[in-house]
Amino acid sequence: MNSQQKKINAVNITFFASVLISTAFSIVPIIVFIINLTKGTSYTLPFYTYIAEHPVVNILTGQGIIAVPLLIFIIATKQNYPKLVRLKKMKISNLLLSILLGLLIQPLLRFLNALSLVYTENAISDTVLGISNQVPFLVAVLLMCVLPGIFEESMFRGALFESYREANPWKAVILSGFLFGIMHGNLNQFTYAFILGVIFALIVEATDSILSTMIIHFFTNLTSVFTMYLLPKLYTIIKELITYLETNGDAASATQLQNIIGDTTLSAEEWMEANISAASSLTMSLSQVLLTYLPSAVIFSVLAFLVLKLIAKRTGTWNNFRVMYLGADEVVVEAEAKGPYDKEVELNVLPGNPTLRIMTVPLIAAIALSALSMFFVESLNYLPK
Repeated sequence: MNSQQKKINAVNITFFASVLISTAFSIVPIIVFIINLTKGTSYTLPFYTYIAEHPVVNILTGQGIIAVPLLIFIIATKQNYPKLVRLKKMKISNLLLSILLGLLIQPLLRFLNALSLVYTENAISDTVLGISNQVPFLVAVLLMCVLPGIFEESMFRGALFESYREANPWKAVILSGFLFGIMHGNLNQFTYAFILGVIFALIVEATDSILSTMIIHFFTNLTSVFTMYLLPKLYTIIKELITYLETNGDAASATQLQNIIGDTTLSAEEWMEANISAASSLTMSLSQVLLTYLPSAVIFSVLAFLVLKLIAKRTGTWNNFRVMYLGADEVVVEAEAKGPYDKEVELNVLPGNPTLRIMTVPLIAAIALSALSMFFVESLNYLPK
C-alpha cells in the first residue's frame, strides 16, 4: 500500500471518529426522549441536557468533535499542517477578491436555505439567538466565525479534500462537499452546506490556498452573528426614538416607526425571539421560493464565477483548473498559455490516480451513521410537540 492510499485510509478513519462522536451526541438523547414519550417516564441525561441548554458549550463541543480527531490524525501520521491543508500566503488583492467572491455567493446560499425550508425546519436560528443572549459580540465572533473557519476548513477543505484530490479531483470536490453537508446533521443545513462545500473546494483550487475559504467562511458566519447582535440594538434605539417623538408631539412619525418594528412593549430579547418564531412559522411554496430567490442566485453566481476565474488567473492556477474541472484539453491549454497571469500546465503534477480508493469501509460507515443521525433528528419534526 503506497503512502497516498495510507493517507486516505487514515483521514477516513479520522472522519469516522468525528461522526461516531457526533452521532452519539445526536442519537442518544433522542432515543431517551422517545423512550420517555412511549413509556411516560421522565429520565434525563444531565450531561446532554447541560450541553443542549448552553449554546456556548454546544458550539465548543461541535468544534471539538472536528478538531480533536483531526489533531490526533496530524500528530499520529506526522503531517505537516500547512502542507496537509494547503495553507499558503496570498496577495492582499486576492484576499480582497476572495471576500468579494464570498459576498457574491450569498444569494445562492439564501436560495438554497429557503429551498430547504420548504421541506424542513430552520435548524440554526435558535443557536445563534442563544449565543447572542449569553456572550459579548467578540466572544460570539470567536465561537461562530473564527473556530469554524479554522477547524471546519482544516478538516473538509484541508485533510479530506486534499487527500481525495490525489485520487480524483472532481470526486474530491463533490465528496468533500457532501461530507461537509451531512456532518451538519440536519436537512436544512445539509442542503446549503453541501453546495457551499463544493464551491469552497473549487475556491481552494483556484486560489491555491485554504486561507481564502477560511476568510470566506469567517465572513459568511459573521453576517448571521452581526445581524443577531445589531437588530436588538436597533430595536432599542427605535423604541427610544418613538418615545422621544411622542413626547414632542410628533405622533404621526412615532406611529410610522411603530408599524415598522411592531410591539414596543417587549424587551429586545423578547422582540428577537418573537420575530424568529414568526419567520420560522412563515412557509413558502416551491414556486414562491423559485420566483423570489432564484433570479438573484443565478445572476450573482455568474458574477462569482467570473471573480473566481480572475483570482485563478492572477494566482496562475487557471490552466490547471480548466483541465481538472472544466474538461479543457491539456494540449490546447498549453498552447493557449500566453496571458500575463497564465502558467503552463505541467501535466506530470496534475492530480488523479485511479489506483487510489477513496471509498473505504470507515468512510462508508461514517456516511451511513451520519444519514442515520440526520433521519433521527428530522424525525423529531413529526413527533408531538
